[in-house]
Amino acid sequence: MKLPAMPLSRESNNNNEVIIPVSLLALLTNSIVDGNAVHAREMAKRQNSRMSFLPTLDTFTIPQGIEALGGVIHEIDYRSVRGITWRLLPQHIQHAIDSEFIAHLPVLFFVLIIVERAVLIVHERENGTIAILDSHSHMQGRRG
Repeated sequence: MKLPAMPLSRESNNNNEVIIPVSLLALLTNSIVDGNAVHAREMAKRQNSRMSFLPTLDTFTIPQGIEALGGVIHEIDYRSVRGITWRLLPQHIQHAIDSEFIAHLPVLFFVLIIVERAVLIVHERENGTIAILDSHSHMQGRRG
């Protein structure tokens, strides 16, 4: 998957000014998409096993996906919280949006990891929108 560069502003044509390097965004995206394929293969190997659900074996985090695909990532910021996600998430996203340290960035990217689920959240300041990108292919065809 080839992703376009994300310019600092819509008017900027300078390809040296990017919000997030394409390689980092591709690494995160591929760790989710391709990592799901690796996870599916590993789960298939255990299909006839007598083991019950084991969170450490049955879940696949973004860092594990990156490692499985031979990639490397360096963490920029990390926040771990306990509680009801839908109640806590808006305040944490708003805190980042309001931060003076990243106020110059027109687009913000958040990787949200909740137990066995990971999504990419994209906030665009200009129009105040939030997009959620979720590729959890090993759950396809199942309800729940």
